[in-house]
Amino acid sequence: MARMNPESVTVGQIMSQPAVAVEAHESAWVAMQRLTAGGVRHLVVVSGGRCVGVLSDRHVAAAWPFGELSRRTQLVLDLIGDTRPSVTTRATAAEAAAAMLAAGVDALPVVDADDRVVGLVTGSDLLRLLADAGRDSPSDARPAHRR
Repeated sequence: MARMNPESVTVGQIMSQPAVAVEAHESAWVAMQRLTAGGVRHLVVVSGGRCVGVLSDRHVAAAWPFGELSRRTQLVLDLIGDTRPSVTTRATAAEAAAAMLAAGVDALPVVDADDRVVGLVTGSDLLRLLADAGRDSPSDARPAHRR
């Protein structure tokens, strides 16, 4: 990634795409299979083609202790909770980070004007942006190592 100013970069510049999705009416079992097959930690939850939230591997793991029947019958929509923020591609990285902190989540779906998913922005995307910006900082801006 080319060096970008973290204060002016947009979500559209750093988001992961395509986002791996799961239907809201699917089971926790299907979601876990999709997470595993995709090698991802988050699934965008959709219903009728529109985004309704994000399901993390933590949500699915929380359903695991309730047994096989629960994993096969519990719906994704029941696992994602009530807080379902999203952002557009025009939002800044700072706005996305603030929305994540306010909602207590580590990923946000990126949607268009019709709530259709265009990507996913994660805490890792934001950390990568900061790390890349820090690589080109002058050495005197870094804290000195103390013994």
